[in-house]
Amino acid sequence: MKTTKHLTTGAMTVALTTLVMLFDRATVGVFMSFLPVPLIVYGFYFGLKSSFPVYVACVVSALIFTGYLPTVLLMTGYGLIGLVCIFANSKKLKTRQTYALLVVSAIPVYVLMITQFGAFFGFEYSLAYSATQNMMPYIANPAIYHIIIIIGILILILMETFIIKTSSTILINVMQRRFKK
Repeated sequence: MKTTKHLTTGAMTVALTTLVMLFDRATVGVFMSFLPVPLIVYGFYFGLKSSFPVYVACVVSALIFTGYLPTVLLMTGYGLIGLVCIFANSKKLKTRQTYALLVVSAIPVYVLMITQFGAFFGFEYSLAYSATQNMMPYIANPAIYHIIIIIGILILILMETFIIKTSSTILINVMQRRFKK
């Protein structure tokens, strides 16, 4: 019975993650922050060890349903962030420690997405540099533009990790009240 529950819940998690991913692609990134949420909820109930095969299934699902390398990379990165959140929940880390761990795990994902597939995700560094330069033509040192863009990306990472952690926590709390564990 326990194995059946793991399998069916895992399959539903993969299906929900695939739906979120397809909605994300259809809406050009609106649902990107919610990609790891189904995996995090699954991991809360079944643990990190059981979550890893579900994570792999989500990545394979991204490959099958989209066929785009950037989308597979997106699912791989956000799934890893989800696994980090599950790890933090399982170790009962404090909120600040969890957020720090999520930010540290999100930085390489963002760097890879921006440097390798920026145009696919709607962010090209050269265009951001030109836009910043046009908005602030009075800055004499070009390095300041790079610093402004990097600070903006770090703020985006902070906001996104907040959305991921908060939305998964809210969903878990609602499910705990509705369905006793």
